[in-house]
Amino acid sequence: MNIQTLLLTNPLQEGAEKDQQNPSPSPLRIELATYRNQLLTAFSVADICGFEATKMALAEMLREVEEELRDVRKREQQKL
Repeated sequence: MNIQTLLLTNPLQEGAEKDQQNPSPSPLRIELATYRNQLLTAFSVADICGFEATKMALAEMLREVEEELRDVRKREQQKL
């Protein structure tokens, strides 16, 4: 997933269409989404400032958070 896609996605709503029985996200999912948004903000600042190494590190952290968000969503759907 590229950075532009990350900027356009909302991890709290991802999969909500399929998950109508439990529309509210779990506290863990909210925490991960908040952390993801903070990373995106930091990535934008690093991009503006030209800190390439920082951008690369933040991009890797974003990938890990996105993966964890997908896993949490899958676990929540399996519980239904």
